[in-house]
Amino acid sequence: MRRIKQSEIPTYRQLYAQEQNNICPLCNKEILDPVLEHDHKGGQLRGTTCRKCNSALGAIENAGKRYGIALPDLIQITKNFESHINNTKPILHPTYRTPEEKKVRAKVRAKKRLAQKSRNTKA
Repeated sequence: MRRIKQSEIPTYRQLYAQEQNNICPLCNKEILDPVLEHDHKGGQLRGTTCRKCNSALGAIENAGKRYGIALPDLIQITKNFESHINNTKPILHPTYRTPEEKKVRAKVRAKKRLAQKSRNTKA
């Protein structure tokens, strides 16, 4: 296997982007800022991705390492991701706040801060 030189990165980035018709293989959108994507374990080039997908892929791979999730399990998780996030129930989590609830909460907190500030200046 051949290791490319740092100076060859732009050439390979352009080559792979052209081979992929300038489409990111992860999000299927046009690549505006191509990144030469590679396997961090073995170093092999995989092609180009858009910068956002490259960042997301890195975060997923790093989280797998951090939490001891093997690559095959990470692949299975990503395959199941879409169906899982679209499987919502008609019940809200107790920490969730609607935009209206957030506004009311912010007003209450602001009132408390103002009252506290007023008390502090009188003392």
